[in-house]
Amino acid sequence: MKKDLSLYLTIALICAGSFVIAQEKWESLDIGTEGGKTRIEKDSIVIIADGADIWETADGFRFVYRKVSGNVEISARIHSLKEVNEWSKAGVMIRESTKPGSKHVMLVATPMHGLAFQYRPEADDTSQHVEVGEFEYPVYLKMKRTGNAFSAYWSRDGRKWNEAGEIEVEMGKDVLAGLAVTSHAEGEYTEAKFTEVKLK
Repeated sequence: MKKDLSLYLTIALICAGSFVIAQEKWESLDIGTEGGKTRIEKDSIVIIADGADIWETADGFRFVYRKVSGNVEISARIHSLKEVNEWSKAGVMIRESTKPGSKHVMLVATPMHGLAFQYRPEADDTSQHVEVGEFEYPVYLKMKRTGNAFSAYWSRDGRKWNEAGEIEVEMGKDVLAGLAVTSHAEGEYTEAKFTEVKLK
């Protein structure tokens, strides 16, 4: 697991038709793989990642995240994801730790299988998967935690939200919330572009 120094990411949030620039302290690292990169542009976050997958009992992906405590909500607009594999993934995730087998809940976009709601309710256990349906870029994704209840949503416009899934997973008070990307092909790199990243 290769960890970068903390990143001060300048994120452009669209608010009432104008850009409000919010500077937040994030961290970026590879979990179960190496060689990924995080590129900060004027109004976006671009994540370059390989990794076997976020699946089964251990994950391989790039994670850009913040440490948070208690209830949390993370959302982002995904503009694109380079297709390396039909199961390449980019989305929003809430995760208990940076260990490859950590508990987590996430909502991701894929090139060939639409949106997917995925979770690992027990550490080092097999991941679970629920198909959500087809979508078009750009797409907004959101993950919300209230206690041990996790719910996922997607939207075409960032205003009207559709429920994608919900699950109860016991996690500690302190968790990691952020953006996750995997190519589903070790040694081959995908690239995903995010804007309007919001954490609250």
